[in-house]
Amino acid sequence: MSEQWTQKITRIFTPKVQLYLLGLGLTIISIVSYIIFLQNGLGLSYNDARSHLDIGRRVVEGLKPGAAQLGSVWLPLNHILMVPLIWNDWMWHTGLAGAIWNMLSFVGTGLVIYQFLRHLNVSLIGRIVGIILFIANINTLYLQSTAMTEPLLLFTMTTSCYYLLLWHENTSVINLVKTAFWIMLATLVRYDGWFLLGVAGLLVLRHSYQTSSHLKTLSEKIARTEGLTVLFSTLALLGVVGWFGWNFLIFKDALYFILGPFSAHAQQLVME
Repeated sequence: MSEQWTQKITRIFTPKVQLYLLGLGLTIISIVSYIIFLQNGLGLSYNDARSHLDIGRRVVEGLKPGAAQLGSVWLPLNHILMVPLIWNDWMWHTGLAGAIWNMLSFVGTGLVIYQFLRHLNVSLIGRIVGIILFIANINTLYLQSTAMTEPLLLFTMTTSCYYLLLWHENTSVINLVKTAFWIMLATLVRYDGWFLLGVAGLLVLRHSYQTSSHLKTLSEKIARTEGLTVLFSTLALLGVVGWFGWNFLIFKDALYFILGPFSAHAQQLVME
């Protein structure tokens, strides 16, 4: 009887149904958390959250509105995503214009973690425990309720690692392209994504060569490795190259975000 019930439950709660239910649950948790932190005056309590919102607002409203208001120190993706919503005073003052993307990232990260564990053949109980550990972190619940950058970074990095795992297993080019795409997005969220870019690039290089063992000559192995690495790098590096280009175009210095007056380097000099 127990086996029959198990089979029946498995037929009802298919992987697709499990994802739908998980997505619904994560959405409810995300919305409730946002409301709780907002009602307690914590949504905008962190100075950086207000600064991120103000950057997005200056793009559409101010003395000199425009794309140049994205600045040079903080990477631009979070602020670009705010633009369609930040013009609304209510969404600006409540922080929802920035938090909504983090709330979506929270839900997305939970779903990717579940898929990650499922792909690693972790049991259903293990997957549930993994999700609980993720959503039980008060820091995660708070940050997804603000306009900070960490939740979007976590989502893009987790997703890129998931597709990197898939590519590592089946060497499908589409999974390599997806890996590069999500890493490119991560490099436009926080500089932590640049570190992931470097590590992933080395892994792609190494695995490309290892999976070329079926080729007869060394030149063929090198050619295949070079081709896959270039394919990955062309897309994955797009955000980094674009950021250097942006700083050169707007501030006439490709390293302005590193050495400019608002950079961490400049702030450390002041503290010394």
